Amino acid sequence: MLQRAHPKPDKTLGMAFNDFEQIKSKQKKLAPIGSVPWRASTHYHRAMSHSPAPQHGGFVPGRHLIESFGSHGFRFADMSHRGSILALPSGVRAWAAAAPADITADALAPLFAEPAGAVELLIVGTGAELVRLAPALRDQLRAAKIRFDPMATAAAIATYNILLGERRRVAAAFLAVP
Repeated sequence: MLQRAHPKPDKTLGMAFNDFEQIKSKQKKLAPIGSVPWRASTHYHRAMSHSPAPQHGGFVPGRHLIESFGSHGFRFADMSHRGSILALPSGVRAWAAAAPADITADALAPLFAEPAGAVELLIVGTGAELVRLAPALRDQLRAAKIRFDPMATAAAIATYNILLGERRRVAAAFLAVP
């Protein structure tokens, strides 16, 4: 019987790849049985908690790779969500922002509520095109000692997944794209 041999981790891309694979395999093992698609209208995937749905919208605890995107939504943790999302160290949550102009400090309040030092880099997916962040938001992120990198959502997802696989202190704000 043939088995897939995994190369030993080294200090280069191999380690990042192996970490990525470990995170992916843990996500599959931890996926709830009988899961249903996560959508803003369901608020919370009840199979993951016996507590009532939070009033602030959809939330899935934990760090999750973004498996796919498009059709105005995202797929992660064997669930899907229609609309924009914030991927934070505490979990992935529905995000009301729909256009680059909606990316404000108020919209990113959950990011600023994370424990100090939990996030060193914010990846911002600004939709189909790269759009610069507003100067006031850039100043607030710098004051919170959070570096930021805006880019098109497709590039942002790829970058976020790689950094998450490397176990970096990263968060992301992704605008949904068609």
